[in-house]
Amino acid sequence: MKVSLNWLRDYVDVDCSVSEYSKLMTDTGTKVEEYEQLGEELKNIYVGKVLSVEKHKDSDHLFICKVDMGDKTLQIVTGAQNVLVGSLVPVAVDGAVVEGGKKIKSGKLRGELSEGMLCSLEELGLTINDFPYAEEDGIFLLQEDCKPGDDVKKVCMLEDTVVDFELTFNRPDCLAMHGIARESAVTLGKDLRINVPAVDDKIKNGKISPAVLKIDVLDKELCPRYCAAIIKNVKIEPSPLWLRSRLRTMGVRPINNIVDITNYVMLEYGQPMHAFDYNYIGSKHIVVRRANKDEKITTLDGNIRELTEDMLVIADGGKPVALAGIMGGENSEILDTTTTVVFESANFSRSSVRKTATALGMRTESSARFEKGLPAVSAMSALLRAIELVTKLNAGEPEAGIIDVNNADISSHKVPFEPEKINAILGTSISADEMERLLKPLEIVKDGSDPKMLIVPPFRNDIERTADIAEEVARLYGYDKIEATLFSGAAVPGGLTDKQKFDTILTKTAATLGYYEVYTYSFVSPAIYGMLRYPADHPGRSSIKIINPLGEDTSIMRTSAVPSVLKTAAYNYSRRVEAVKVFEHGLVYIPDDNGEHKENKSLVAVAYGENYDFYDMKGFAEDLLESVGVIDVDFAAESVSFLQPGRNAVISVMNRGVSVVIGRLGQLHPECAQEFGLPEATFVLELDCEVLYNNLPTAHQYTPLPIYPSVSRDIALVFGDDIPAGDVRRCISESGGKQLVSVDIFDVYKGKGIQEGKKSVAYSLVLQNREKTLSDEEADAVVAKVLKKVKEKYDADLRQ
Repeated sequence: MKVSLNWLRDYVDVDCSVSEYSKLMTDTGTKVEEYEQLGEELKNIYVGKVLSVEKHKDSDHLFICKVDMGDKTLQIVTGAQNVLVGSLVPVAVDGAVVEGGKKIKSGKLRGELSEGMLCSLEELGLTINDFPYAEEDGIFLLQEDCKPGDDVKKVCMLEDTVVDFELTFNRPDCLAMHGIARESAVTLGKDLRINVPAVDDKIKNGKISPAVLKIDVLDKELCPRYCAAIIKNVKIEPSPLWLRSRLRTMGVRPINNIVDITNYVMLEYGQPMHAFDYNYIGSKHIVVRRANKDEKITTLDGNIRELTEDMLVIADGGKPVALAGIMGGENSEILDTTTTVVFESANFSRSSVRKTATALGMRTESSARFEKGLPAVSAMSALLRAIELVTKLNAGEPEAGIIDVNNADISSHKVPFEPEKINAILGTSISADEMERLLKPLEIVKDGSDPKMLIVPPFRNDIERTADIAEEVARLYGYDKIEATLFSGAAVPGGLTDKQKFDTILTKTAATLGYYEVYTYSFVSPAIYGMLRYPADHPGRSSIKIINPLGEDTSIMRTSAVPSVLKTAAYNYSRRVEAVKVFEHGLVYIPDDNGEHKENKSLVAVAYGENYDFYDMKGFAEDLLESVGVIDVDFAAESVSFLQPGRNAVISVMNRGVSVVIGRLGQLHPECAQEFGLPEATFVLELDCEVLYNNLPTAHQYTPLPIYPSVSRDIALVFGDDIPAGDVRRCISESGGKQLVSVDIFDVYKGKGIQEGKKSVAYSLVLQNREKTLSDEEADAVVAKVLKKVKEKYDADLRQ
């Protein structure tokens, strides 16, 4: 934010040097990046009056001029064609320095003495916008109130100091002369002079007929406030020198009095404004709405902009005439023929302006301010100031009445006043009274009805909580006064949560078992659905779509880590790595019953090579589960899209008598192996770690070592090939009673001696009584009970 010190002195007395002022402002939190002395380069340039103009006798294009400098008359040779007798001109005398550091010396031109140079706008560092009455390519003929001998820098208001402030994003109030003036007054301990705009009560309190101008705000969220006024009998002309000079100093190009007023008010109040030509507002109806599909607008810079339905526009009832908070339309700009003007002063959503400006590749002074979140209270103040300037400059006649469509809260807001907490944050011992004294110049005062609350002015919308108050106290108290202290705090024992311990055990166990951990991106391609052979209604197809993806290959969040780990294995296989065992313990994004997504952790392992088979992966899964206390696990055949039928299993555990699926494993389906470029003998394990964690055994009971020996019995059962061996194992375990300690499968046989469609499965039973030694008769009775049960349930016969 560039600030003119000449302008700033209208509001506050800055009576120190610019370097001291910069240091003081930086110390109180309004950092000064740099400052520049305007006009400092120009030296010895004065007003002269042309007394005579004669042609040079030895040149067709040179003229000899006699110029009155007030205390003497100089002879100057010039090639300019527009010099007239009686003209007041800027004269660079002998020893002068003009724009660009060029020094002027007396000398002879074609034999005639020239004691200086008549200056154009360019030699003074000016343009035709700064002095519209001048000739751009000729000598600058002054029309200001001046006399020979006057310093041109003072006459043309070229002397000023511009201070460039580096503002933080949360201080939009300082993007205005008033905001910097408030900070300056507080920092320097000076009185603040900001006057309320002097506008006739008839204008403020009158009403504009809807027939003259009607305003409808259709999107109150994106436009909380919209104020407008009408100026009739407008006289479009250049602004006075003082206004043009201030705009030029602040880096804004003067255009004409109406446009300059809107820019001046923006710089003074921080509130962007816009002026519409009333005659080009169709149906005299302004509508603030979102753009229609495929709608277009030609903006003031001459570019055609294609709009989308999330962009806010100002429309005239039909076509858009401005991009809200960014730039006006070419179809309603102020021209020399304009006679009636509508002033707009509105408040727009910061996010809406930012998104629209970014999407269209536009960044203007207006959008830069709205993006920081301007207070809605400024809209009316700025409009009244613009009306005041119109009257002051005699630029037109304000219509009686102002339209204010206000859906915003423009009142002061309150935050807690907690001196003890503020001191704790800052490490200070400032009294509550001292804090009140520091905050009062900022217009932050204690609530009379509730001393525990502070009233914050509406233009400070960055102050929301106690920490913000602490920041204000600290910068005004003085950071240099706050003593440096060491960090203090109680030592607390660290440690992992149960869930973190669970995740750590799984990861370490997998690595201990010889698998390499990998990390892959959570962003994947929608093409993985097909690569995993997901059917159309598979819940895994419901993925979160990334709004602004890097590309199609990373456009959704994964619902399974299987394809990511398969790609890692394929990368190694394509580089002739003969055996791979890798796993990833990472996040996936699973849709829930409400259509939302939640983060889940899963563990996926992929392996191939070195005679690796299904039982290696099954053993790996059993070891992982045993590491977290899960021993009683069932493996049952079930169709899984990416696994080969007959060579896969779903993994389940029992929880309160209910079987819960926690994962799946098996050989990769041949079609998937081909898609990923992997060998057919590739095996995959996928565990849902969230489900597994939620179904861990809740209690572990200590059992002392038995003092009586166990008895083993091996039985081979013949039953249908379609019956899972695990189901029969569970039946044996449940029917054996307390004396049956364990049941394990140790052999499966199909072939000679076994009926077609059946299989023989051998089970090892371990029996034990903790109170006595089991007799053979007791052991045989348990086995007989088991055989009877499996016969009844599965038609299983003891193999002969």
